[in-house]
Amino acid sequence: MNVPKLPFLERKSKTEYFLSLVLRDEKASAVVFEEANGRINVVGEHNVDFKASMEDSTEEELLDVIDRAVSTAEKNLPPDAQSHKTIFGVKHDWIIDGKIKPEYLAKLKKVSDELDFKPMGFLVIPEAIAHLLQKQEGAPLTAILVEIGTKAVTLSLIRAGKIVETKSGPIEGSLVSSVENLLKHFSSTETLPSRIILFDGGKEELQQAFMSHKWSKDLPFLHIPQISSLSANFDARAVLNGAATQMGFEILEGSLLSAAKQDAGHAD
Repeated sequence: MNVPKLPFLERKSKTEYFLSLVLRDEKASAVVFEEANGRINVVGEHNVDFKASMEDSTEEELLDVIDRAVSTAEKNLPPDAQSHKTIFGVKHDWIIDGKIKPEYLAKLKKVSDELDFKPMGFLVIPEAIAHLLQKQEGAPLTAILVEIGTKAVTLSLIRAGKIVETKSGPIEGSLVSSVENLLKHFSSTETLPSRIILFDGGKEELQQAFMSHKWSKDLPFLHIPQISSLSANFDARAVLNGAATQMGFEILEGSLLSAAKQDAGHAD
């Protein structure tokens, strides 16, 4: 199976349905959207957690988690409508030389065959986040992106919108100290960006813990880093935005937030 990078689609006048499937260490996020006349509207979305992590899941669990996420996201589709055309959001370490590594490509092929997906392309999750923030802020992103899980944390060092380096590790002790320890292992920069962005789990009290933390003098920050956090499911929104941009479509603002509110009523 060849999963190309976007862009990829011919524009059609009829309403079509697509699936954005974001695969993270600890959860799968499905966003179903419709396109008509060059405009995108989100129909539904849903997240399902893995028992431990995606990497440790059996093939059966992987298929079950993705199937439940997609099935719930599809609940508001019209009768007989299907969202098989799929854009994948994948982790940075799944990619080498701009392509999905063979072992992960085989995993996506198995998922696509079993669940009848038609792969249309892929986006790298932290790159998609950087692109959406650039769109919102009007300048390429330079920051440390902190992806917070329940057991592990992943840092992406981003300069001028490009991922320079990525580090992952278990959360040992406090989250802030785990982040600080990972920062000490970055090797590709003489200085660190004085901006840290938290996503998934970036609640206000956690943001305050980062803001009050006294960073080690061994870390090459030019200034005390500014701390901010992204809204829930920003990664899914970013992948959707990246796909829409490369397809030449316009997203109807607020449609993802509306879908998220509907999704909050579902439980697994």
